[in-house]
Amino acid sequence: MLLGREYELQFLENIYKRNNDNIIIIYSKRRTGKTFLLNEFSRNKPSIYFLALNESKRELIKKFSIKLSDFYHDDLMAPFTSWDAAFEYLIQKTMKNRKKLLVIIEEITNITSSDKLFLSALWKYYDLYLRKNNIMIILTGSYIDTMSNNILSYSSPLYGKRTEKIKLEELKFYDV
Repeated sequence: MLLGREYELQFLENIYKRNNDNIIIIYSKRRTGKTFLLNEFSRNKPSIYFLALNESKRELIKKFSIKLSDFYHDDLMAPFTSWDAAFEYLIQKTMKNRKKLLVIIEEITNITSSDKLFLSALWKYYDLYLRKNNIMIILTGSYIDTMSNNILSYSSPLYGKRTEKIKLEELKFYDV
């Protein structure tokens, strides 16, 4: 049961129901319920969930490849060696299937700290291909300064591309 996040859950549901492209950014302090909210939101939706740990670029791409492989039941797929290859695969698969797809990448700052070009690659593939394929991308982060300075700032490749942003506040005492 989700308590204290009904507004945010309904907000995300309303965005999801639109038949268009969306990039949503959710950020907050650690332990405020981002993952719980997204687990509730993604329930019964075709979704790819990826938690980016503080690892090397190569390891992050490998683990994202595994998530794609699992989602598409593509056992023969070898791990990709670049974000470009991973996004091209995602494009190929989403073009075949017209159902709305939800892609959640948690802790985006761990990816951007190991690969400064990740946001540019995401923007390029999203702008050229993914946004035409009824996909919703949710990026989250717990480091508010990093999110504000790197992901939400004017200098970010995603500036002007995100549909919405949610700064998740701590739960109220009553809800806790």
